[in-house]
Amino acid sequence: MTQKTLLVEGEADQIFFEALLRTIGYKKQEITVGPPREYGASGNGKGNAIFIFEDLLDSLNDGRVTRLGLVVDADSKSSGGLGFLATYQRIEKLLSPRGYDVQTPPSNVGFDGFIFDNRNGLPKIGIWIMPTNKADGYIEDWCLASAAAAENQLVAQARQAVNSINNKKFPEHFFSKACTSTWLAWQRTPGGGLGSLIGNKLLNENSESYKGLSNWLRKVFY
Repeated sequence: MTQKTLLVEGEADQIFFEALLRTIGYKKQEITVGPPREYGASGNGKGNAIFIFEDLLDSLNDGRVTRLGLVVDADSKSSGGLGFLATYQRIEKLLSPRGYDVQTPPSNVGFDGFIFDNRNGLPKIGIWIMPTNKADGYIEDWCLASAAAAENQLVAQARQAVNSINNKKFPEHFFSKACTSTWLAWQRTPGGGLGSLIGNKLLNENSESYKGLSNWLRKVFY
């Protein structure tokens, strides 16, 4: 059975993208969204996602996978993570030997996302490096940037609340994660995960970030 596959870092991302794909018109059985563990990795996370991505690339050769997309966080270079550019370069090293036209340095695609053609006739590959395909950060940064206008005051209050904490236990580069969790904790059903942002009028579907990600998904899984 052939598959359209979207590989993500973890279960929260999986729920988020399953919900987003339904919102833009895809049925759940049309596209398989999964974190690394579902493909045999020992754990989830960015490193495991890129490791499994290499295996899935090989599955394009025999048709087991017919469309493939990868979504990972850029992370923060200042905190010891790869950051955007090193993340892109690590993925590039997997794509270039397989005939994909990968630009170095990366083009400034922003919210269009990366779509790479293949010189040998294999399917296009879609890559989205959260949040903006050009800056360090996380999916939570994308979520905050995509907040609906009616949520702006609550998001601002969440930022203020997180900023006001003395002796924060989380590292500074996780500020957006703390803000997003606080914002979600103040909803009608407190404490929902990232997937609860979809379909509850919490995101601005006309924002550049939301439209860009939605259009990228459509291009990858046409």
